[in-house]
Amino acid sequence: VEAALASGLSRWQRMRQVVLPQAMRIVLPPLVGQYVLLIKDSSVVSAIGLTDLTRVGWLVVQRVPNGLLVFFLVGVGYFIVCYPLILLARRLEQRMGAAHGEV
Repeated sequence: VEAALASGLSRWQRMRQVVLPQAMRIVLPPLVGQYVLLIKDSSVVSAIGLTDLTRVGWLVVQRVPNGLLVFFLVGVGYFIVCYPLILLARRLEQRMGAAHGEV
């Protein structure tokens, strides 16, 4: 930040070109991880217009005799939703160097 100040960058230029890239490198991977936890721990999916998988599972269990299979499939559904986000978080960590302590 001091070098950017000495270079004559304005406050907004320093923020955009120096501070925010460093902050994003640190914050973005855990933020994606938190988003995955939100999906797993709540029915945030219903907030974006999709029916919560667990609720659908309960509705199906009431109509079919094999409830264990239904909830296994619900678990597979959550895995299909969350696993790509986990891979994205890992890739962001590797790409931005946060996984190796490089900031």
